[in-house]
Amino acid sequence: MGSDAGDINSDGWTDLITLDMAFEDNYKSKTNMGAMDPDRFHGLVAEGQYYQYIQNALQVNMGHGYFSEMGELAGVSRSDWSYASLFADLDIDGDQDILVTNGVLRDLRTMTSMRGSEMLQGMVGPSNYLEVLDILPSNPVRNIIYSNDGNMQFTKLPPSNGFNAPGFSQGMAYVDLDGDGLLDVVINNMNAQASIYKNTSTTNGHYLKIKLKGEGQNLNGLGTSVVAYFSGKKQIQTMQTSRGYFSSVRQELYYGLGNIAEMDSIKVYWNHKAMSVLKISRLIRHSPLVLRKKKIPFAVT
Repeated sequence: MGSDAGDINSDGWTDLITLDMAFEDNYKSKTNMGAMDPDRFHGLVAEGQYYQYIQNALQVNMGHGYFSEMGELAGVSRSDWSYASLFADLDIDGDQDILVTNGVLRDLRTMTSMRGSEMLQGMVGPSNYLEVLDILPSNPVRNIIYSNDGNMQFTKLPPSNGFNAPGFSQGMAYVDLDGDGLLDVVINNMNAQASIYKNTSTTNGHYLKIKLKGEGQNLNGLGTSVVAYFSGKKQIQTMQTSRGYFSSVRQELYYGLGNIAEMDSIKVYWNHKAMSVLKISRLIRHSPLVLRKKKIPFAVT
């Protein structure tokens, strides 16, 4: 399903999240995953295939090529039939939160649907396939915001925090629509209008926007990694517009900085050969900080 890359614990290493179809409550888990019965599971293992478990994976980068799976520990391993996942600091406190879109139009994997499909084999033709679809369950699901508590623990926010309308959502993107430094959210919904969520977080935190200016054919600095150093933390982000699930975000990097008034520096890895360091004496708050590859002197700190 969907995936994203970000730095959830501000250690300067890129972490990964991938989504699956793990349901939060036991009832939906048992009624929707008939294809994953124990006999079939162990049969696949006996054939030489690996142990496969349905859950979201949060791979935390431990450095030097090692990752640790912490989805269950962090509380984000089960989010329903999920599609898009995005790392984004919604309350600009310096810790990236996780957004998830949910919903499948027809519950094709329920035990009732699978038994019905077996009974209807050979009976579906061009004239009655819509009738068959009508008997399949269709249950809208709410989207999810996981708030980053800052200690490798995430709290699922209640529907009153914004994602309160159940539906069938797939694509998702974040963008600062009103220029207040808070990331707003746009979601694509099946058989319905798109949703636009204004971020109304009540926070006094600071933020930093970075817009990259590359050279040659890569004018927007795609693939460039930027490490921001602030308050004893270092957070890495990479300019990658394709995010979540069949979606694209604006060509800017957003850093929540919490309540600090100043930050130390920014290190820019343009590619495998060029690196720049920009010392910052004060926080630039109201307009994007434009980093140009040719105009930033090379330095080592």
